Amino acid sequence: MTDFLPEELWRDYSETRLLFTASNKQYCLTANKSGDNNWPWESDIKEIFIISAIHPRSNQSTDEEIVELEEKMNVRLNTLDLTYIRCTGKPAHDDWPEEESFMIFSATEKDIVSLCREFDQNAYFHWTKEFWAIKGVFTSQTTFTNWTLEEITQ
Repeated sequence: MTDFLPEELWRDYSETRLLFTASNKQYCLTANKSGDNNWPWESDIKEIFIISAIHPRSNQSTDEEIVELEEKMNVRLNTLDLTYIRCTGKPAHDDWPEEESFMIFSATEKDIVSLCREFDQNAYFHWTKEFWAIKGVFTSQTTFTNWTLEEITQ
């Protein structure tokens, strides 16, 4: 286990916004921002994990690799019988592309760490009504913060 990811990379994780659709509404979750913590899920959903399959160890994937890795993750999640939806990580800076990800509802943290290791992912997001966290997989880095959820209207 390495000690730390570079500060700039960790900051990029910390500034990622999450776009997703639930109950026919589009949302944007923003970390490090106080809000009403309007939990959009049924009361039996207590925690959610967000992981990506692409850009292993934060190295840019080709278009072909992206398709292959996302399909492989779909297969793994289905094999593990996990409930999930697709979501999009939107970076704070325009120099990094949006990243398609998986919002997983029925996993344990052990499952998520195992998947992250399998797909060589540096970190994952952990979301509850009380907090938003970024957790390192190959490092001991962890950041807990608050969050807000805004409905996107068009």
